Amino acid sequence: MILNASIANKEFQSAEQAEALIEQLLYTDHSSWESRLYVTETFIGPDEVDEDWLPPPPPHEVTLAVDPEAGYGAIRWIGITVEDTGPYVTHNSEAEPEVELLTDGGTPHYFPRSAALPLSDIRNALLEFASNGKRPECVQWQSFDKF
Repeated sequence: MILNASIANKEFQSAEQAEALIEQLLYTDHSSWESRLYVTETFIGPDEVDEDWLPPPPPHEVTLAVDPEAGYGAIRWIGITVEDTGPYVTHNSEAEPEVELLTDGGTPHYFPRSAALPLSDIRNALLEFASNGKRPECVQWQSFDKF
């Protein structure tokens, strides 16, 4: 599986070994734009990416925003299967941290505060996603009606 990422709308990267790319994503400033992640069988080449750093549509999309200084991040999942379409966002059942995390820097729209999880949980969810391309089961999810 190949992890492909549009990083804060600035560059597009692909990695067969996802750990280093995930670490880069977790410590990238997302205050003005979100990142989008895709898992595919092959690398997505730069010529396949449009002017917004987006590739052709895969069977899912993960939107990521992190605040490295606060130590929190959030994930939005959109799938194409009937049983897993979404959209869903991560759910923090213990707290609602005072962080603003963008779901769409162009509008702007934000994740609900209940979606913010510690970066260690976000890391684990991204590693699971990178390993199988499915919505991670290691975190809780809630429905979310904003794209």
